[in-house]
Amino acid sequence: MMKEPKWILTIFISSFFLIQSCSAPIGLHANSNSSSSDWKMFHHDPARSGYSASTAPNTNQTLWIYKVGGEVNSSPAIAEGKVYVGSSDHSVYCLDAFNGAHIWNYTTGDSVESSPAVADGKVYVGSNDYNVYCLDASSGILIWNYSTGGGVASSPTVVNGRVYVGSYDHNVYCLDASDGALIWNYATGYVGHGADVHSSLAVVDGKVYLGSSDRHVHCLDAYSGASVWKYNVGNWIASSPAVANGRMYVGTEGGNVFCLDASNGSFIWKYTTPSWVYSSPAVADGKVYFGTFYRSVYCVNGSDGGLLWEYVISNFKVGDGVMSSPAIADGKVYVGNHDNNVYCLDAYSGALIWQYTTDGKVKSSPSVAYGNVYAGSADGSIYAFGSSTTPVSTPTDASTSSSPPQSPTPSASSSNEVSLPLFTLIVVAVIVGIAILVGSFFFYKIGQKEKTLQG
Repeated sequence: MMKEPKWILTIFISSFFLIQSCSAPIGLHANSNSSSSDWKMFHHDPARSGYSASTAPNTNQTLWIYKVGGEVNSSPAIAEGKVYVGSSDHSVYCLDAFNGAHIWNYTTGDSVESSPAVADGKVYVGSNDYNVYCLDASSGILIWNYSTGGGVASSPTVVNGRVYVGSYDHNVYCLDASDGALIWNYATGYVGHGADVHSSLAVVDGKVYLGSSDRHVHCLDAYSGASVWKYNVGNWIASSPAVANGRMYVGTEGGNVFCLDASNGSFIWKYTTPSWVYSSPAVADGKVYFGTFYRSVYCVNGSDGGLLWEYVISNFKVGDGVMSSPAIADGKVYVGNHDNNVYCLDAYSGALIWQYTTDGKVKSSPSVAYGNVYAGSADGSIYAFGSSTTPVSTPTDASTSSSPPQSPTPSASSSNEVSLPLFTLIVVAVIVGIAILVGSFFFYKIGQKEKTLQG
């Protein structure tokens, strides 16, 4: 039998390694990369809710800024610690979500206004070169592309191994996510110049919802593409529908936001504003948030359309409208505007919390993940707003610089490693100490008993 000093030594060594493992740094990337914190497609999810359960910044401190070669009107998708976004320089970019470092970019044949969707290790995105692309999320290598008959500004929705997307050729396409094979397509109607499907599709409970310039909201069967119902709103629709609690919300060029029954398309209410509603509604806590091309951001009651608050953007000039779609997180509303600003508002009162001025119009819709806000600007930059207390450098894309893009140096306060709280370590140490004492006493008693028997 091992004598008590050796047992004590064993327990002590084990305890030492236990304490060391508890106090070892834990990578922030590992903590923050959980799928629940991701923002994997336009307006967060297939229902286009625009809502994230993530924490979100209270200040306009930039975590990093990344410069590309064209306007960034695409809205970022964030998954597995990476940011995916398109640009008018024809490229799709993949950046590190925490420091803005360039990982890869893929060049299409025309501008990329479509917002990427990420699913199962793949990135799906449309381009104005008429194609829908599927890229490897880690490397950016092309897996497949599908050619439509028009530009694809609609942002793909990926559900159950299928990709749903609209095109300027007035069609809606359902493609196999693995190989891009066509499953079905649905043709919207023609009005005047055509029937562009700029709207990004919501896919909920086996149904597909979209708006079109044929002045209709369409509801299709997600499996067959058959029409379930359609509703004439009287104006062109660029806004993307949001579906929540059995209701569908969408904005129109006529200045109205409609609420329809998601199951049958029957009218419930509409809210009328002074100008076009290109912004896609966000829905959270029974409230509907949207912007207008005049100068306001609205919050209305989701049940009856009653106005709860309106934020009027000051120093408004013609053309300074809100085309960006709001993101809701942590009791705040984040939205871009054509006056070059990103705004953060209180979700309950509409009061301004902060704003940040870029050097171009902000048509891109903000995305929220890992406690940060990400948005693009027509100044050719992607911005990450976070809790870093020290401004960081601006990485530059290789296509606009002779040297490779450099990662900004994180400040000490924004280290990618965090340790367990001191209190936790003290508790562990106390428990281990007690275990050592109890174990020592126990084996001492056994040893004494053996000595007595031997005597």
